[in-house]
Amino acid sequence: CGLRIGKPSGTVFAGSGNVSINSYVQTGSNFTSTPGTLTCRGAWTHSAGSFAHNSGTAIFTGGSSTADFPVSETFYNAYVQKNAGATLTVAAGDTLIAAAGLFHVDGLLNGGYEARQNLTVSATADGGTGVISFLVAGDQSVIGNAGLTCGLKISKPSGTVSAGTTPLSINSLAITSG
Repeated sequence: CGLRIGKPSGTVFAGSGNVSINSYVQTGSNFTSTPGTLTCRGAWTHSAGSFAHNSGTAIFTGGSSTADFPVSETFYNAYVQKNAGATLTVAAGDTLIAAAGLFHVDGLLNGGYEARQNLTVSATADGGTGVISFLVAGDQSVIGNAGLTCGLKISKPSGTVSAGTTPLSINSLAITSG
């Protein structure tokens, strides 16, 4: 089933275990995710209220779906593990932010993403028309594993983004600083 949060006030806590949902809709109130794994197999729609990642892992899986945020949504670890050829599309003007690790496991990435630490691309990743941005100070790594990901944009105030020694294919690369 889906998770729908729309209380006029207060906070909804996901508990401490793993949670698996078909869709996520938040129209108000506050939501604190599990410190475990929150798996979403469908659309993620957050129009009001706050989302707290609780240092947990979010996995976006299943068929093609959209993610729509007020402007951005910060997850601790974010895995895009869609079915082969399926797409996770972040709505225009929005950004899916991974505070610790962004993992492109399978499927296509469309829209805006930001890796605040490292990016790992699995061999089964399918690319996409999206852009993963590296915008924070400090060193970051991209681990390729012979995968194909969407575009990368590097615009850091300081530090480097290293590609390591594993093969990586990207759809585009833009470097403005860093």
